[in-house]
Amino acid sequence: MKGKPVSEDVGWIVVNMKAKGLSASEISDYTMVSVRQVYRILGRYDRTGRVVTRHEVETRGRSRKLLLSDFEAWLVHNGCDIFLDEIQRKLLEEYGLGMSLSGIWRSLRRSGYSMKKVDTSLCV
Repeated sequence: MKGKPVSEDVGWIVVNMKAKGLSASEISDYTMVSVRQVYRILGRYDRTGRVVTRHEVETRGRSRKLLLSDFEAWLVHNGCDIFLDEIQRKLLEEYGLGMSLSGIWRSLRRSGYSMKKVDTSLCV
């Protein structure tokens, strides 16, 4: 069973408390982090100099064809009231970028757009 992740701030508190000479059980009592997690944080710090893992840096899978910032700028320029197949056609015509409808939809969702609500403040 996986526990709740520890924030980076709490990780640094654990490291600082250990540097002040507190035991793992004392650190656990003060921070409400399990003793096992205290040892994990301290071990990770000794190995890597970090107190938490950096999952966001370790990307998996294929790289994205369309960056979110580029996609949002493109939507502002081309209007918000456009169908997915129209976006697909325009991306292919203007940029030579062939994307599936589901890929376009995922990019829209990552940008904060939905089918139910259109944020007209982004439209020109």
